[in-house]
Amino acid sequence: MYRIGLWVALAIVVPIAAAVALVPGRDQMTSANLALVMLVGAVVIAGLGNRVSIAVVCAAVTGLAYDFFLVRPYYSVTIAKPAEALTAVLVLVVVAVVGSVSSLVRRQRSIIERREDNLGLLYQLVERVANTAGEESLIETGEREIGELLSGASCRYAKDQVTTNESAYIDPIGDIHIDGHVWDAEHQGLPDQQLALPVQSGGLQFGSFLVVPVAGTRVARWELIVTVMIADLVGAALARWPTGLE
Repeated sequence: MYRIGLWVALAIVVPIAAAVALVPGRDQMTSANLALVMLVGAVVIAGLGNRVSIAVVCAAVTGLAYDFFLVRPYYSVTIAKPAEALTAVLVLVVVAVVGSVSSLVRRQRSIIERREDNLGLLYQLVERVANTAGEESLIETGEREIGELLSGASCRYAKDQVTTNESAYIDPIGDIHIDGHVWDAEHQGLPDQQLALPVQSGGLQFGSFLVVPVAGTRVARWELIVTVMIADLVGAALARWPTGLE
């Protein structure tokens, strides 16, 4: 929250400061050059702010500051010439578009990096299963990684817990079921009740991971699918060991 507040403050202060700094030379520069100078700082702030809302704030303040300090009549929100009005509008649009696109690109890059991390995790688990890692070690890894994937949820393995009578569980394709209905965690956020994630292999169930999520936290569908894959890998390992069938 503090970081967002800082970027909002910068989105307001930087355009105004840039416009004030240009006041002494505004009569010697064309409106296009003034607009270009204003765009430099505004685009940087809007881009680095990493939020569409910050880009919009920065664009609005930049447009108003340009109009108020650098366009005749000065210190007024009115604009005498249509060409200068068009320039002011273009300044606002460019800052908003650049900031919004930058935010979306950063968000997509973050998602790609997280998916790559999850693929690496699955590869490591497959390797550990192939090398017959210990049962307790795999279960602890599953608990830890599932909790992290679901944004800090609490997760523990329960050997005797099956999903047959569970009112809240994650099914094999990553859907969350609550009292017979599918819960949209990507848009509604995670529910405020414990979820059972079955640990199974070859039609046999070897217990469940019991997840207590942070209510309201949004989780992408692919993250839920990865949690199912982790549970299935643990199930495949338990199916190979006699202790998993007791």
